[in-house]
Amino acid sequence: NVKKENRELLSKQVQFKEELNSIQGTVSNASRVQKILSENESFISSLQKDLSDTRNRHHQQFLEIRAKHSAEIEALTDKLSLEKKTRLEAETRNNDLVEKMRNLERDRSEL
Repeated sequence: NVKKENRELLSKQVQFKEELNSIQGTVSNASRVQKILSENESFISSLQKDLSDTRNRHHQQFLEIRAKHSAEIEALTDKLSLEKKTRLEAETRNNDLVEKMRNLERDRSEL
């Protein structure tokens, strides 16, 4: 009877050890998972900061490039307007000269 009880106790002891090992493994796994989650959160936070910094830098570059090209476009538009005005004035002078020449030729032919 004592041997039977010893075997049962030994069997229960082995069973408890297995359960304890299983629980310790679960606790160890939970600890590792918690550490991994913490590292991932830190990594994600770092990526979000990098993304935000990059967006801000690209936005600033965009604003600078837009300002530069807007100034160039404005300068070219002003130059084009001036050239159109100059061309129109030259055409007006040419037309006036052509009219004067016609008048001179008419006057000359009348003489």
